[in-house]
Amino acid sequence: MKPPSFVEYKIQSTRWFALLLIALVVVGLFFSLYALPNDPDLGWHLRSGQLILQQHRIPHLDWLSHTMQNFPWVNHEAFIDVALAWSTQHLGIGFVNFFFVFVAIVTFGVVVGKAAFDRVSIRQSMLFALLVSPIIGDFFGIRPQVFGWLLLATLMLVINHLRRTPESKIIYVVPLIILVWVNLHGSFAVGLGYLGIILFTEGLKALYYKGGGEESIYFRKDRTLPWKVWKKLVLMVLIAAAATFINPYGPDIYRELYRTLSDSQGTRAINEWLSPDFKSSIGIFLYVFIVLLLEMLYLQRSRKIDFTEFVLLLAFLFLALTSVRNIPLFVIIGLPPVLTATKPYYEKIVDDLLRRPAFLVPLATLMLCAFFQYSNFLSTFHTSLSLDATFASSYPAGAAQYLQRHPDLGKMYNEYNIGGFLTYAAPQYLDFIDGRMVHWRVKTSDKTNGRPAIGTQIFEDFQWITGVKPDWDQRLADYGVTFVIASPNSPLDYALKTSAAWERVFKDRDATIYKKVQ
Repeated sequence: MKPPSFVEYKIQSTRWFALLLIALVVVGLFFSLYALPNDPDLGWHLRSGQLILQQHRIPHLDWLSHTMQNFPWVNHEAFIDVALAWSTQHLGIGFVNFFFVFVAIVTFGVVVGKAAFDRVSIRQSMLFALLVSPIIGDFFGIRPQVFGWLLLATLMLVINHLRRTPESKIIYVVPLIILVWVNLHGSFAVGLGYLGIILFTEGLKALYYKGGGEESIYFRKDRTLPWKVWKKLVLMVLIAAAATFINPYGPDIYRELYRTLSDSQGTRAINEWLSPDFKSSIGIFLYVFIVLLLEMLYLQRSRKIDFTEFVLLLAFLFLALTSVRNIPLFVIIGLPPVLTATKPYYEKIVDDLLRRPAFLVPLATLMLCAFFQYSNFLSTFHTSLSLDATFASSYPAGAAQYLQRHPDLGKMYNEYNIGGFLTYAAPQYLDFIDGRMVHWRVKTSDKTNGRPAIGTQIFEDFQWITGVKPDWDQRLADYGVTFVIASPNSPLDYALKTSAAWERVFKDRDATIYKKVQ
């Protein structure tokens, strides 16, 4: 018998084929997600973790700024801050970056795939994780919210396993997930919302069948919790809700949530909290994912989508359309139905093609070349191994070095986007504002020189001063500011340069420092 040609040859061993494909996809995901750890909040996370380790306490008042030192800060990411500070010091920022990439790969490539109601192969789930990586890449980095993604996917895995196997003891894990979540990130509220939807939809379905309802393509009996299991889940969710009070701040964690979610003014000022722009790359990727999801559901129309999954998709689509930072959450909820709908096509077509080295080798080569060419990966990787080099590539490192050499300049004014960096790079100075403070407001009728009292609406004061609005210099004086770090050629830079009350003491391409004339 004539042996198959290279074009005809297929990898027969499922095990070796799976290992090869998964390895290639993991490499692709690594290239796609790995980036410089230059999130604007990373600096204050590291500094907060350092202070907690040094002082052996978690803060309840702001200790990083000089403008709102009496503000009741609820640092719901305190434990992650400690882990970041310790691991960066002892293992290096490169290790931390690798770890966060690993968490993202496990979340989208493994846990989300396992959460699909119809079991799919790890090969398929990893491949789809690679396809959606451009959507999540814009929101990825060394950020605590990455653990929120993992915990939402884990919660979905637990609930879907329970719907498949109602007698499972896995139901008792639900409160533990929420307990861990509330001590890692404020997105635990998403987990409670997810559980609320599950209780509502599964309760309706359970009541329908308890009342003698006939099998329905929308209320699928094979995906419905029995009434007794549903009641047990209600108890577990109540315990989970009670567990949210087991955190360093107790019920104040909900005050922080309310402050953030109710602050429409601050939310409109931060790009990540805005609705997606469908002309941008992330908006286009989201649109493509929604179209793909709708197409897959159409192909599966004979089976119909279950009521619970339909409500979850609508709820998380609403979140994604409300704020771009919620897009990864929608992808987590939307991927399992896509995986289930595409499973027959993947097994018949894609799996067969990928088993052929004649197809797989050129595809892998093209993929790797594209990542090296367009992401400038080697340069990024080298820079990312050093925190100083990473910060120097994105922030005014020269200005921070000047502050380190001059520790007695007084009170600082800085721009919002560099506050976190300066908190870490020049810790002898308290900042004016940083990424924590956009939602911080104190309700009062008190005034300072005709404007709301200092320290009551810091983000608006920052915008007023940076925009060189009337009496901007008086507002600086109200806060006792004695030196300013301004972006070169900005309106504030020009105003300070032309003012006799300020003298320039430092300038480079990233920042200009002005000191108040005595």
